Amino acid sequence: QELSKIQKYVLICKKKKIPFLIYPSFYWAIKYRAFGLYLPINLKDMSLNTRISIFKYKNQLTLSTSVHSLKEIKLSMSLNFSFIFISPVFKTKSHKNMRPLNRIKFINLSKYPTSLIFALGGITKKNYPLIKNKFLKGFGGITHFNKMKNFGKN
Repeated sequence: QELSKIQKYVLICKKKKIPFLIYPSFYWAIKYRAFGLYLPINLKDMSLNTRISIFKYKNQLTLSTSVHSLKEIKLSMSLNFSFIFISPVFKTKSHKNMRPLNRIKFINLSKYPTSLIFALGGITKKNYPLIKNKFLKGFGGITHFNKMKNFGKN
């Protein structure tokens, strides 16, 4: 079931030339020629094979992660992720148990990373302008793309 979900989004993104990330399989990322790989911030939670693959394919794939605090931002900087998602910015249906950052905290956290910053979590066209700042490069989220009328068409 997960594979069919991945294939659906891969095909749509390729057709529309939208860069996409795959979590956390190097095999699928290379097979589908993904833009990069989305990894958990705590690399200790990954299998040994995945950790070894990070070094093997580091130059072939862009590596990204999510951070939720200044401590995790500092960790992401020490691990040299190409870009990070700061999350959750707003309340989400997919991560109901996570307390969202408020707008001010999100903007303040955006100032610290040296890598590219994207917002994640409950982002809509309506609330995106509330968090937009000079450090923010964009946002990610399947829920947003699912709501777009023409995302899976053409």
